Amino acid sequence: MRTSYRIEKGPLPSIDDRPKEAEFRMEVGHYEDDLIVSKQSKHALKTVNERTSGVVFIEKVKNKTISESNRAVAKRLKTIPPEYKKH
Repeated sequence: MRTSYRIEKGPLPSIDDRPKEAEFRMEVGHYEDDLIVSKQSKHALKTVNERTSGVVFIEKVKNKTISESNRAVAKRLKTIPPEYKKH
């Protein structure tokens, strides 16, 4: 049986508090991220997904820490023009 668990949680806003534009995919520029982990590897994959267009960025991370996850997300979001990023 597969068990899901959170490795480390940072001070992030709740998914319940996201704006309705993001919830209902009304405009481009709202992103969500996830960490894909494996028991067999110390490495992981960080995904950054734009909710409306479905564009996904994937970055390999060296370890499963928040600092490494933040590095991967920042690297990917840095390449996106400001008009395609909402706050």
